Amino acid sequence: MEYKKEITKELLEGTKSGDIDWEEKKSMFSSDTEHYYAYNSEDGKTTFEVKIKLEKDFKFIPNRCHLMVSNDDLVDDNLYIYPREVPDVSEICEIIYKSKIVPFMNTSKQENVLEGILNSIGTKATRRDKKIDEILSNPFDVYEYPEEEKSESKEKKEKTFLEKIFIKKLQHHDILL
Repeated sequence: MEYKKEITKELLEGTKSGDIDWEEKKSMFSSDTEHYYAYNSEDGKTTFEVKIKLEKDFKFIPNRCHLMVSNDDLVDDNLYIYPREVPDVSEICEIIYKSKIVPFMNTSKQENVLEGILNSIGTKATRRDKKIDEILSNPFDVYEYPEEEKSESKEKKEKTFLEKIFIKKLQHHDILL
């Protein structure tokens, strides 16, 4: 366990100082929310690889990353170090996230898609406009008249409605009655 801490401490210091340059490693598991970065040691036999997992809104998840040390002389060729064992692993991954992933994130693509989805939802304004169109196309269907009064009242209301429009037009053109 002590070697895991020492290895991680050295990697953290080198990452902070910029002496260690982590390079993106393409993987069949790479995606917008899962990134892999690797560093080859000076001995030429050891490779360090980190897996960085992001939330769907591209925020870093500290406890969902790990460091893998690969060397043919290790039992099973690999050694995994997790943040719950050595907290420095999470700090290394966060530095890589901020320096290598964040500057190249294309969140605007995601935002454009979400904006399109939002605009495709029928909004209050759309429902209001439909209701206004419905009322204007049938202004006398808003109130149901009793059957015997219906024809008389409709004619009466129709004149009143037309008179209102005519008066408004005259007022608009500064013609007073």
